[in-house]
Order: sequence, then structure tokens, then C-alpha cells
Amino acid sequence: MTTGEVHRLKIWFASLVRHNQSDDGDIRINVRLKAHHTYQVCREARMVASGIGLDPADVNLAEAAALLHDVGRFEQYLLFRTFNDAESTDHAALGLEILRREAILSGLAGHDAQHIVDAIKAHNRPDIPTDLTPKGLLLSKILRDADKLDIWKIIVGYYEQPVEQRNRAIAMGLPDTPGVSTAVLARLREEQAVLRKDLRNLNDLKLFHIGWVYDLNLQPAFQAVGDRRYIERIAETLPPSEETEELVRKAVQFVLTRSLRADAVAPPRQKPS
Repeated sequence: MTTGEVHRLKIWFASLVRHNQSDDGDIRINVRLKAHHTYQVCREARMVASGIGLDPADVNLAEAAALLHDVGRFEQYLLFRTFNDAESTDHAALGLEILRREAILSGLAGHDAQHIVDAIKAHNRPDIPTDLTPKGLLLSKILRDADKLDIWKIIVGYYEQPVEQRNRAIAMGLPDTPGVSTAVLARLREEQAVLRKDLRNLNDLKLFHIGWVYDLNLQPAFQAVGDRRYIERIAETLPPSEETEELVRKAVQFVLTRSLRADAVAPPRQKPS
């Protein structure tokens, strides 16, 4: 993909953001939140793609997929006032519908459009589909990792803010109640990503985001998580517990081990059930 094609997509995306602005303060804040997130995921995608040695055309392709991965979020929030797919609609599918409606991918060279579609379709699934082309698979891994890197930044900032300043949409409406769900702890003991369906409160959500380390793919992403201390910073906001502290130590060690790997891709893990 050429730099000019990426620039054309950026112009379209900026117009989409403007179109979804509103006088409603809540909508305005969350549209800006998702627009900023998108631009940060673009930056993270370029970092990860460059870090594994892709050529400039494929780095541009990774940035394009990142730019378009959340276009469904704006319409989702306008319609449902939530970013929780389970309570509204699959934002990836909605985004692909918008891209088809706008014909924004038409005219891209070769199989670039299909690779972008594959990456967007896979970015919010529990696991990556097995029927992708090698480039589609790699692009999906880059996008999933880049997306997580910026969401970690957002969520850490949320937890570190005073309660009265927090954006409630980020916590998906989960209550700040005591305890941790048994199913959440069980997944982390097995070094598996936590399932959304098992989340019951804010502590579960914190462990859900810690468990994301078991769903990362590429060495530059592991390196970034370790350097930025995302896991440790989330853990500092959890109530004291020997079990959760041990699970946090395992997650931190997992990140360290994979950040030092010579190869780019982490070994395949058991798929969430």
C-alpha cells in the first residue's frame, strides 16, 4: 500500500469523525475518545509492523487496517450509548458494513482490501480465524496487538484517575463491588485470556485486561507492555490478595519471557471456549 492511499483513507476517516460529532456532551467526549484511540492504534501498528521487519508497503497496510478498525464505534455509540458489543451490536461487523456502504476500499491494489477486511473482522474476536491468508493472518495479529496496547494505556489512565473524573463508558457499566469471579481466576491460572462473559465487576475487568498478555502475538508488543508497566500499574489498583498477586507475577513473567524471544510470534495458545 502506498503512502498516498493511506493519506486518502485518513481524509475520509477525519470526515467520518466530523460527521458523528454532536452538541451532546456525552457523545462528543466518546467520539473524541474513539478518534484519539484510532490514531494511537495507527501509531502502535506502525511500531509493531516495523519492529518485525515488514517493508514500507506492508507497514502502510498495517496502519490502514488500524485506521479503519473501529469505524463502527461512532455509529454504535450514537445508536446505543455504549461500547459494549454484547449490549448493542458487533462494532467490527458494523464498521465493515459502513466501509462497504461508502466503498472506501475500492481501488486498492491487489489483495490489500481483503487483508484489511480480514484484520477488522478478526480484531475483536476471542481468537483469530484459521482460514486467513498468511498476510491476512499477520495483519490481524499486528492489529490485535496494536489495539490492545492503546486500550491498556486508556484503561490504566482510567484506573489511576479519581473516581469522579472517570468516563463511565470505559468500565462497560460494571459495578465497583468486592471480590473476583472464580471463572476469571481459573482462566488466569491456566495462562488463558479471560472471557468477557465471566466479568461481574470492576475487579474482574482489571484482571481481564491483565489476562490480555496471553492473547498477544508479536515480540514488539510484549516489549512495549513490559517497558510501559501496564500490568503492574493495573495490579496496583486491585485489592490485596495473595492469589491475585501470584497471578499478576505470572503475567509479568510471561511478558518478560516473550519480550526477550528472538522470534516475532508467540507460540499458539489454547483457544477460548
